[in-house]
Amino acid sequence: MRIVENENCFELHIFSSITDNNVSVNGKCYNYKRLVIPNVLMEYFREKKSVLEYVYLYFQDDSIFLSVEKLHDIKYSKRRIIQVGKKNSFFINLNERSLLKHDVTVGNNVLFVVGGESKLNDSECISIELRFCVEE
Repeated sequence: MRIVENENCFELHIFSSITDNNVSVNGKCYNYKRLVIPNVLMEYFREKKSVLEYVYLYFQDDSIFLSVEKLHDIKYSKRRIIQVGKKNSFFINLNERSLLKHDVTVGNNVLFVVGGESKLNDSECISIELRFCVEE
């Protein structure tokens, strides 16, 4: 985690991991990418919303934003938050097929870029942009 100066503002950059997750249901195998949500973001989300079951990935131009608010008129993907046992670890499963529709390639890491002002219209949350890191 580090603070980065960007033009006239500061951003908090938080790296997190993405792992492969294979699930078998009724004899069918489904492949997902598991994205770990950092605890500092989970604490912020819990302050914004008392009952927290889902997060929303919003697709705006070439950017992907994470929020706990359900906004209208913006394409989004609703993802269930999953807790690892009784640990203080949380993740969401990413459906690679739906991300490919938006021309997003997922690697093994993601950078959460936290900014002070929301870049989603009508959002009361801070801006949390996801930048997926792809190995070359």
